[in-house]
Amino acid sequence: MTAIFTKEAANALKSHKAKENLGCESLTQQIHTLQTELLRLSRETVDAFDNDLDVESSDLPIYDRQSTISQLDRAATELALTQGRVDVHSDIFDKVVNQVTEASEKWVAWEKTNKEKENQSPDHTPDDDEQEGDGVKDANENAPKVPDITKLYATTLAKSLPEPTKKSRALMLKKSRDLRKHKETLLWMLMPEIDLGDSDKWWISLGSLVSKHVGREGLAPEPNGYGLSEDDSDDELFVSRKSNLKCPITRDYLENPVRAIVCKHLFSGEAFKQWLQQTQGRNQCPVAGCNNHLRRMADVEADEDVVRRVKRLKRNVEKKHKERETLGTQRI
Repeated sequence: MTAIFTKEAANALKSHKAKENLGCESLTQQIHTLQTELLRLSRETVDAFDNDLDVESSDLPIYDRQSTISQLDRAATELALTQGRVDVHSDIFDKVVNQVTEASEKWVAWEKTNKEKENQSPDHTPDDDEQEGDGVKDANENAPKVPDITKLYATTLAKSLPEPTKKSRALMLKKSRDLRKHKETLLWMLMPEIDLGDSDKWWISLGSLVSKHVGREGLAPEPNGYGLSEDDSDDELFVSRKSNLKCPITRDYLENPVRAIVCKHLFSGEAFKQWLQQTQGRNQCPVAGCNNHLRRMADVEADEDVVRRVKRLKRNVEKKHKERETLGTQRI
């Protein structure tokens, strides 16, 4: 007999994906929670660095693979890879269940049609039903085939889950929003003037990421083994743009920054409020070339990460200014 898979059975199986401590959705949430905790620990670790940290110094812990910050960085990367594999399993699960359910429906429709034809046949007798039983024999070559769900899942997974190569890891890592937030947040803490570009290979080790932006090869140790594919060229890795973190309204460093919800542009909070009053909510975003309308304070939101970036950037600028003054004094 052909083993069919009803819609009810498919829906019951799919519901397990969302069950606590069992399904993919639950596992995804747990991974997200762990990533959030890793980011918190990483931020505290970077905050504990010397206030006068120098990203060009080889003594900086991010360049030591055995340091706490590097180990946290690897843990975040491993979690992102785990999430990537969970996503593959989840997608295949839905695909296989839908495929088997569709095949089962075709088989049920075929069986119904076949039985109707048999009942309409002048030579059909009740004894035929007893001989045939309740279903159509699998030996009938015209019957639609219903694949075994377990075997189909195994074969589909074998084809879809790639071998752990540099390229396959890179493809998984760059899809992780949690990992990007992890890398971006820590990069901003170390180099607040940098904004990651869409073409940046931001998923490489934190030490390698910072050293690339510093522009000094040899600062970072061997990579963590993740990220760069054999096809990547070092000359095309980074196209990041520098951000001066200045308000487009005041032209000065951001104060109590707010970010536009729609276009993501940053403004000093008080300056934006005054701008709204002056334009009476009838103007476009004050950033040149942006056509989005900003009409009320509800169109923006506070951004604590930018607050920290501005503080660090101001401190770095002040430090460099003092260094130039000291150098000038020494020359005199």
